Amino acid sequence: MINAFSFEKKKAIEKDVLMVGDAAGLITPLCGNGMAMAIHSAKVLSEIIICNRKGADFQSEEILNQYEKRWRHLFAFRLWTGRTIQRLFGNSYSSEFAVELMKRSPWVSRQIIKNTHGKPF
Repeated sequence: MINAFSFEKKKAIEKDVLMVGDAAGLITPLCGNGMAMAIHSAKVLSEIIICNRKGADFQSEEILNQYEKRWRHLFAFRLWTGRTIQRLFGNSYSSEFAVELMKRSPWVSRQIIKNTHGKPF
């Protein structure tokens, strides 16, 4: 937790309500541009709605299932990785260790960025 923010796992769909951005999973600072993730999840949802718009409402099983599957594919691992690494920054010893490791190992830094920032969309 940073200040009053909890980065615990959330659901992309809660009580048949489709979540986008931080509502679907609060984005840790290590996951890069949270606004881009919010826009990306909204883009994904809008594409699914457009593809299923004939006679379907927003809570149709097809839309809910497609969105949850796509959201998990795009964001679940990134957010899990960010939450896991974020735990290293809970006290000064582990924070200093993590920062020093990233400074001394460009490979580790690249892997963290690769696994938390996603691909352009």
